[in-house]
Amino acid sequence: MNALALGASQSAGITANFGTMAKPFHAGRAAHAGVLAARLAQNGMTASSDALEHAQGFLTAVSPSGQVDRVSPCEVGNKWAIASIGLHIKKYPTCYCSHRPIDAMLSLREMHPEFAPDDVEEIVVSMSRRNAMVLRNARPKTGLEAKFSIEFVLSCALIVGRVGLSELDNAVVLRKDIQAMMERVRTVYDPCEDPSSGYAPFDQVAVVLHDGRTIESEPVALARGAAGAPLSDEEVRSKFLDCTSRTLDETTALGLYDRLKRLDTLDRIGAAFVEADE
Repeated sequence: MNALALGASQSAGITANFGTMAKPFHAGRAAHAGVLAARLAQNGMTASSDALEHAQGFLTAVSPSGQVDRVSPCEVGNKWAIASIGLHIKKYPTCYCSHRPIDAMLSLREMHPEFAPDDVEEIVVSMSRRNAMVLRNARPKTGLEAKFSIEFVLSCALIVGRVGLSELDNAVVLRKDIQAMMERVRTVYDPCEDPSSGYAPFDQVAVVLHDGRTIESEPVALARGAAGAPLSDEEVRSKFLDCTSRTLDETTALGLYDRLKRLDTLDRIGAAFVEADE
């Protein structure tokens, strides 16, 4: 309880910093706060036992309406969301709001190989207003900004055929063909926005060609990698190799991946990393 109370006092993170170096710092700082809170509590530091649910506590502080449920039984440590909802894996290293449109564009590109990027007059993406606002960088110049740009991810998916870490490079973002394509992306807002999630029922992409034809993707309600649309073993492996490509050679990365896949058979977690360190 002391660890939770101390951690609550160190939580933060604002959307305004999306697309900057401060964005990943949010997650790192939160993890640091959790570890620090646990160690302080372990060593005897105290805090309020009702810091979360108190009328002047954490829940009230972060609730826009000030209306928080203090009556329902606490399920912390008893009910785990991952057991009831399932595991979600981010397929692309960009803001999750962009994943359904990326899936739509890549699928459309695969289903209609007859047109080339030079044939495109306009790209129209349908999504919720909330998600479009999160993807705030209409004309990104850096890889960090591009993570939060619907214009970039759709242009990149169309022209390059993938959106991975290697595409989130300043040189790729500044490519003339990608910069030019971003100017042709237009967002329309789906009015049926789920108030709890901020998502539209589905996202969809349409490509308008110079010859007047319009090619539409299928509606995408679940991003690839969601619990209801899981990645294949090969896709998970490819994602892992992409994430480790800047720090590990492929042989080392594959060995680490195989050991992590057998994590439940190891005596201790650290054993998975021994060979990688050596």
